[in-house]
Amino acid sequence: MLGDGRAEARALERWLREGLIDEALAGRLRAESAECAELQRRRFAQGAIALAAAAVLLLGAGTFVNAIWPELSVRVRCVLIATLGVALVAAGMLLEARERWRRIGYAFQVAGLGALLIAVGYSEQAWPAGSTLAVVAGSTALATPGVVLAIVLRRSAVMPAIMLAATYPFVAVGVARVASLSGDTVIWIADGVFGLTALALAILLARSRAGVSQPWLLPAVAVQLYAALFLVGATALEALELDERGAYLLDAWLVAVTALAWWGLHGAPPALRRPWYAAQLTLSVLLGIWLGFWTLSGPLGAGPTATAAVVAMLGVLGLGHGVPRGMPELMAASCLAIVSAAWYYAFERAQLLGTVLALLVTAAALFWLAGRIMRRDRLPSRLQAP
Repeated sequence: MLGDGRAEARALERWLREGLIDEALAGRLRAESAECAELQRRRFAQGAIALAAAAVLLLGAGTFVNAIWPELSVRVRCVLIATLGVALVAAGMLLEARERWRRIGYAFQVAGLGALLIAVGYSEQAWPAGSTLAVVAGSTALATPGVVLAIVLRRSAVMPAIMLAATYPFVAVGVARVASLSGDTVIWIADGVFGLTALALAILLARSRAGVSQPWLLPAVAVQLYAALFLVGATALEALELDERGAYLLDAWLVAVTALAWWGLHGAPPALRRPWYAAQLTLSVLLGIWLGFWTLSGPLGAGPTATAAVVAMLGVLGLGHGVPRGMPELMAASCLAIVSAAWYYAFERAQLLGTVLALLVTAAALFWLAGRIMRRDRLPSRLQAP
């Protein structure tokens, strides 16, 4: 039994009262719950201490580098950063193989990939684009995703998804080093790579028993969807120069992602269903708050009343889906949408008495909803207080 210890204790007491279990079984369940709670505490402590140790290590390395950095040439700096990146990735792979250190191993690998990206980008100060050593650096960046994927693909379901998401910055930095290209061209190349990757993932998803034969596939698809957010934003704002109208493309992306999450929760075959689709709906609501304000108050030029009403409606829809299904994260995000809309309306209409009334009505509606959730006639009889 994992979760809130107090809820578990109440459930055990209720089962004892109803005669579903005897005292001996209740004792064993309490012992198992205590062991699980202790394991969780130890994992949390381990992660906190390991992160503190990593921070101290980085501070020590930073102090050392700060002392010798001015004495190093730009080329040596690039090599030093790249060496650090390779060392972190290798150490992370070793740690990943051990259950106790797996999460720390993921962190090391992500930090190492970031260091490699920084090294390739920083090489611009040492070698001009298209020069021999710049081509070597760029080619290394272009090869890195494939090499790392070949190693981690069957080791876990986490690192393949992270590496696929990191492919696009590696491609962007790599092609910019290999050839002197404009920023728009680099963005279009990254978009093309994304299209090919998405097609390959779609084919694999259609042919395989996702989550059984290839457990990394669904997390990779999910991460790709959110990597597309940055590519769509870069394409709309930089390559196409749409300015505020770029919000329309981001809105279309959000609608597609939300529809896929909804399908995953309610329409997908059992083999494709995952509990973390609910988190994607929550993230859609949070992103919807930002994009709603941007689209309505920006390119659409809607007034405060219409903008606040649409954002608040997003929260109402989220509550309508989350409350009956017991999705606390979605409910919290939906409440944030309603409160954000109320605050926005209050600031934009600060001189109007109607604003105060609108806020009071909103607060009353939320209190009413909170009360209805715990009404006795809406709870199963076994969950009602004796």
